Amino acid sequence: EMSSGLSSAVGFKNGTDGGLTVAVNAMQSVSHPHRFLGINKDGQVAVVRTKGNPYAHVVLRGGSAGPNYDSVHVAKAEEALKKGGVSTNIMIDCSHANS
Repeated sequence: EMSSGLSSAVGFKNGTDGGLTVAVNAMQSVSHPHRFLGINKDGQVAVVRTKGNPYAHVVLRGGSAGPNYDSVHVAKAEEALKKGGVSTNIMIDCSHANS
């Protein structure tokens, strides 16, 4: 919810099993407006309203089955993102299970 109010890019890693569902769900959520308790400019507790963040991307970090940086995995990620109705922006994590 807080990420939906950032004016910068936000990446969501695939699950440790290599699945993309958690990242796609997060990208769907972050792209919509939210309300949550936060702190206002005067340091007081307030309801913060966001507009949604259009700069989200998925981070392919590999998984329990191994690396996921090859063209087959990237194509599958693009397909999952399109099916989820979110941007097809992808970043490859060169550490974790991809190293």
